[in-house]
Amino acid sequence: MLPDNKTKLTNKIQKQLKDFTQSPIKNSGTQISYKHRLSGDYDIWRLARYIFSDILSFRISDQPMEKINWSIYFAYKNKYSCSIAHQKFGFRIYVSANTEDEAMRVAESLEGLLYKVLLATLPLVEEYAKEALLKGEIIVENKFNELFKPYDYFQKITLHKRKIAEKSHPKIKKFGNVTTVTSNKAIYEIKYYETASYFSFFSMLEHLCVLFLAFRDIPERENVERFSNLKWSEKFKKVFDINEPEFKDIYDKLIGLAKYKRNPSAHGGTYTVFSFYLEGARHKISCTLNDKSVSVRWSNQEDNFSVMKSFLKLISKHTSTQSIFAYINAGLNVSFSKNENTRNDMISRMSSQEIKEYIEYMIRMYDDMANMDW
Repeated sequence: MLPDNKTKLTNKIQKQLKDFTQSPIKNSGTQISYKHRLSGDYDIWRLARYIFSDILSFRISDQPMEKINWSIYFAYKNKYSCSIAHQKFGFRIYVSANTEDEAMRVAESLEGLLYKVLLATLPLVEEYAKEALLKGEIIVENKFNELFKPYDYFQKITLHKRKIAEKSHPKIKKFGNVTTVTSNKAIYEIKYYETASYFSFFSMLEHLCVLFLAFRDIPERENVERFSNLKWSEKFKKVFDINEPEFKDIYDKLIGLAKYKRNPSAHGGTYTVFSFYLEGARHKISCTLNDKSVSVRWSNQEDNFSVMKSFLKLISKHTSTQSIFAYINAGLNVSFSKNENTRNDMISRMSSQEIKEYIEYMIRMYDDMANMDW
């Protein structure tokens, strides 16, 4: 987006919020303040502080009291004294009016207007996201456990349904090999779950490579965008040492699996979830870099599943990866900020006992922060 387009969009938003003024009017003696919980996408509401701070230039009350992250006081149509707050359990609007019904009508009107404006700011936020990405000042959301669950589920259900099919139908010998005779419905069902298993695994593998990058002192760590656009095989070779026989063996088997069993149309693109800190919003904002799809078909899933399981077992046990994988498996996010590189390098060198103690410490810190009063 060009700078003049940024200005046009900012001016448009300011016009949409022309009925908002910085100094709230004083309540009359009969007016009472009513609160209204805001609905819609929580992540979208994170930008509320940004539009008041950076676009309207309103004063912000950061952490004015416990359980409140920030509050913004304003007058609406020079008639209603209002505020919007990010509190411990969500976002709320407060409106002072003579009756609760009147306050609720105003609050719902404000909610609709603000949400529409928040959606309109997304192109601006995307520009900030691109700048953060180019600078490497991003946090990659750790989705490993989230991606592992479907992979594990589809793999188990594939093998389970295959066993049921083998028991339910007679077996015949053909050319010296045992062939299972089963229904077309069962065959397609098994292939569906098998394909989903490969889809899930390669999505998880792509994500693991990006997470591991943060712990590797290599030039690619300075450009996450470029790295994310590499093919999975190129990513793999940069974050795992294929000079090690165990990793080389896994790599060759995965190459074979991808070469012969993946859908050719699935070889482009990647999917990386990351966040960056937007100062105006006083919050991290989640983004995606782009998308990827994987589709494969192969009947000999036991051998394939064994390769995929072996890879996960290897990175959990190998001295060059076990501490990093333990950190990732704990669900902790990964930062690519330059001032975090030293910490990441330290984690990659930790012993199994050291990483265990460090993870316990980090989880305790996160729990304390989640439960603290703002």
